[in-house]
Amino acid sequence: MKKKSPARPFAKIFVFSLFLLGLLFVAPSPTFLSSSNLLTEEDFILKKGAVAGASATTVSTLNNNQTPAPLITATSAIAVNAKTGKPLYEKNPDAPLPPASTTKIVTALVILENYDLAQVVAIPPTCVGLDEPTVGFFANDQVTIESLLYGMLVKSASDAACSLAHVSASYGEFINKMNTKAQDLGLTSTVFSNEIGFDSEDQNQLTTARDLSVLAQEAMKNDIFRIIVGTREIKVTTNLFKKTYTITTTNELLKEIPGTTGIKTGNTEKAKGCLVYSYDNLGKKILIVILGSDDRFGDAKNILDWILLL
Repeated sequence: MKKKSPARPFAKIFVFSLFLLGLLFVAPSPTFLSSSNLLTEEDFILKKGAVAGASATTVSTLNNNQTPAPLITATSAIAVNAKTGKPLYEKNPDAPLPPASTTKIVTALVILENYDLAQVVAIPPTCVGLDEPTVGFFANDQVTIESLLYGMLVKSASDAACSLAHVSASYGEFINKMNTKAQDLGLTSTVFSNEIGFDSEDQNQLTTARDLSVLAQEAMKNDIFRIIVGTREIKVTTNLFKKTYTITTTNELLKEIPGTTGIKTGNTEKAKGCLVYSYDNLGKKILIVILGSDDRFGDAKNILDWILLL
């Protein structure tokens, strides 16, 4: 009786190979993270969530050091590379929200583009006694437009902004110029009903973080604007009553963070804390917009730290 030949090991290997080949055709293909998928220095942008008003959420991601994007208190925020305009961080950037005193950025642009800084104007009685902050001007005192700009942009003074708006032939004409400027810049989600940034009950004082970032980049191209918003403290003297006022910045980060160059704070009951912030240091130019925040300066610092952590 013949003995059975032992099974050839090569036959087993061949069958097993066919089995593995079959699996490759039926199993789902794995996803590989190529170098093109990794975030570059100027591309570590938060993946956008669907924005549906101020309640939309943000999908976070990592920067190049694998550090999670910061959690902030603000309802809406955006950070952009001020050299290119490219977004670096986003949280509900297109949610329409009240801008508070960041409104005064466009108020200043209208003035700078249409009036002489040396022009002397009288303080209208209607501009005295407004909500704080104010410079404290007396009615009918005379002040240069330049001094009013410092009061409005450095101290965020309501009386200074109000006086500037009344330089125009009519108050309504000035507000129209503000809205025209917004339209010219392509700020499609922005509308103004007053020059100060007071809350509006009829929803006619709204903007978005993205629109404000565009507005701020335009404003910072103006040399005079840039000098004013970078001022920590200055004294102004009126022309008629010879009153001297010390004007101190409301932007705490001008004193805290080297490289801070401006630009504007804001705060109302409805808008909560708002901030447009500019940084230019070590070859990096960054613009941050914060809206609807419980800690506007803390939020801005957290975003800036995250961006610089490269």
